[in-house]
Amino acid sequence: MLRPWRLVKDRPRLRLLGVIPVVIAFAFVASGCDTLTGGGWIQSLSLTLGQRASFTFTARCQTTRVDGVQMAEFYDGQFEFSDQAFDPLVRVHGDVDPWLFGSEPGTCSDFKKTDLNVLMTGAFQGTYRTKSQPSTQGEFVVGVADGGEPATITGDTICVSLAGPGIAYDNCGIVQGGNVQVH
Repeated sequence: MLRPWRLVKDRPRLRLLGVIPVVIAFAFVASGCDTLTGGGWIQSLSLTLGQRASFTFTARCQTTRVDGVQMAEFYDGQFEFSDQAFDPLVRVHGDVDPWLFGSEPGTCSDFKKTDLNVLMTGAFQGTYRTKSQPSTQGEFVVGVADGGEPATITGDTICVSLAGPGIAYDNCGIVQGGNVQVH
């Protein structure tokens, strides 16, 4: 099974899965986050304009130690994603698995806003199961950016990557009809 990040001697190793690592690397400096939450929709990957891919998620952060160094780890939460206009149908429910956010030492509360004071980022991964029958399992990686409150020019974004039997899905977009919060 494809694993976007594998722990090798308790250190994360990034395996590229679409564009999500690019988004995370672009804006890794995050807020003092304890939780990532969000819901809304982005443009579907279907060829029909106006179709939506909806999502909702929550992921909690804890400070952990790796070789004696404090690191931020997203370890618990839920993820729902549905792109019913895409062929094949994508409808999954996932559980957040422990993952060290980036490779920089620090705690969940050490991260600060960027110089623009608006873009805050976070990422989490986990395992999903499809809601269609027969149900299959796979892995997901989600990267988010909180453009601030209220909505700003930069906007909130989400990138979703799914990998598993019969699914190879990567979709990024500006959140519409919803919100992403890094808090």
